Amino acid sequence: MHPWWNRKLGLADGDVGAFLYRWVHSLHHKSSNPGPFSGLSMHPVEHFLYYTCTLLPLVLCLHPLHFLYVKFHADIAPLGGHDGYAEPGGGADFHYLHHAHFEVNYGVPLIDFDRLFGTWMDYRVYKACGGDFLAAKRATAAGSHGATIGDGGSEGSKPGEGDPEPSPPRSEGTTSATTRRQKKSKAL
Repeated sequence: MHPWWNRKLGLADGDVGAFLYRWVHSLHHKSSNPGPFSGLSMHPVEHFLYYTCTLLPLVLCLHPLHFLYVKFHADIAPLGGHDGYAEPGGGADFHYLHHAHFEVNYGVPLIDFDRLFGTWMDYRVYKACGGDFLAAKRATAAGSHGATIGDGGSEGSKPGEGDPEPSPPRSEGTTSATTRRQKKSKAL
């Protein structure tokens, strides 16, 4: 997960993140073209950790409505980030790129860690480059765009709409990004 650690060694090299991704979080990333319910598509260990937020109202002996609020929020919050639509939908074009290519957009647009660590990519730049991930990565690194985080794609568009080669249909949601890139290079 971190560029200064050997990804192949994982936990043996001290990279807990690589270990957790390989054995737990990778299930969530099988949705390379996420839909609304991809947000809760998780390994049981990740579900357990995710839903520990519901323990706070129980431990602090708060009113049962607090528990219900936290539980419903935990159930509904991932829908917007994985709905696969730009504004006025959930604005998930940012997170779509993370699922499609994984090397970018790890965080959320509100907290700017992706820009800080050089892992941010604007969906509009990706779309302007015709869906060419490497060209968009170079353009983003060169700073040849004036976009800001949260601008999203065109209004009401789904990531992939208007691209020369649209994103795969929902039925191919389990196809990995690497497999799609290999198919695309064979087609060229």
